[in-house]
Amino acid sequence: MTGDRSAIERNHVIALRQSNLAHLLAISGLHMGLLVGVIFGALRWILMSAPLFLLQSNAKKIAAIGALIFAFIYLGLSGFNIATQRAFLMVSLMLCAILFDRRALSLRAVALAAWLILIYRPESLLSAGFQMSFAATFALVISFRWINNHRQGRRKRWFSPILTVVLTSLIAGLATAPIAAAHFNQIVHFGLLANILSVPVMGALVAPGAILAVSLMPFGAEAIGLFVVDFGLAWILTVASFFSGQQNAISGVVMPKTWVLSLAMVAVLQFSLWQGQLRILGLFGICAAGIGLYQTQRPDVLIADRGSLVGVITPEGRALSKPKGAGFVARIWLENDGEKTSQSSAHSHWAIQKPPLVFHHWSKRNSPRKIHCKSNEIHVSIVPQEIIGDCVIYREKDLDRTGAIAIWRGQNGEIKKIDVTLSRQQTRLWSPPRWKRINR
Repeated sequence: MTGDRSAIERNHVIALRQSNLAHLLAISGLHMGLLVGVIFGALRWILMSAPLFLLQSNAKKIAAIGALIFAFIYLGLSGFNIATQRAFLMVSLMLCAILFDRRALSLRAVALAAWLILIYRPESLLSAGFQMSFAATFALVISFRWINNHRQGRRKRWFSPILTVVLTSLIAGLATAPIAAAHFNQIVHFGLLANILSVPVMGALVAPGAILAVSLMPFGAEAIGLFVVDFGLAWILTVASFFSGQQNAISGVVMPKTWVLSLAMVAVLQFSLWQGQLRILGLFGICAAGIGLYQTQRPDVLIADRGSLVGVITPEGRALSKPKGAGFVARIWLENDGEKTSQSSAHSHWAIQKPPLVFHHWSKRNSPRKIHCKSNEIHVSIVPQEIIGDCVIYREKDLDRTGAIAIWRGQNGEIKKIDVTLSRQQTRLWSPPRWKRINR
């Protein structure tokens, strides 16, 4: 209820992530929307039941004011974290639209909320939370506006609420899937089913039970509400554990180039918002982004800054030079390659390297003091060694000047391109001058 996740077991967190239910952990748009919806509906029902004509005629606006106050209190309870601030701005605009007799959910409200957040926190534009939140909201507003326009005058069927839940999960999942793949390098295959079975329970049991528990806390009777919350959360964890335990529950995705996701988002906006025939350009943009994602090529060789780890592409995948150590770097490399394996498993492929170049990594103090190398070898050494021969050698002082190194090979295995990290930082205002890095 307050966003504290310290007591959640790690296996539960992993299960929620692998079933695409991790969004239930953070206090964001779903939680704030459920809270405001329950409070708004309850207050409006109470006011409409009152005998006073004045309250009945203004029940909707009074309920909106009450829900706004509760949303601000909830924002304070959550610690004013970024995700909750974004959700609070969204629901505030929705409730203010009700006060001024405007449509609560519209593209103007979504755009205004995005502008306000970017003015307050411009850096959030590059965050996964901002992109996924507004992608899902935009897609839902566009889709349901189209559905409502085509259903005008038709009688609602008994299965309409169930269909609404399914469509909401499907639309939000499709809208956020490319962004999640770009940021987290994975696609969850059973996320739609998991959300269909979990989100309604979150709205019907967990959120109302939490509100009931908080309301009863002053009287010492919060156990009534917490019992309902416990039942709902147990069901959600059961669903998450079931789907995450399925074979091929997730698959890895190679880290795309920066322009791929940007082009995809612009193309979707072009196709969705443009009213003329030029909207067809959006389809070409989406196809171009898909081709760019498919043709993304990861570096064949990666050398960490200061030479703590080396990774080489082999027929079996990325081979790492060490079974442990530099674990964060190893995890990021494997995730960006789209591989779902451990560092120790990746190290088992180190002996299988694509000729003609062979890489050697010397990082232990018991490494040989003297080595005779061959012309087709590249040595990365961060220990005192005497390496004799005409091979390429990267020592710690060299990597201190260059930073991390990425190497692409040609079709015959020869070095085609070398990318040095610090060379790309020379134009940044906060980067030290080149002569200071060289003489350091």
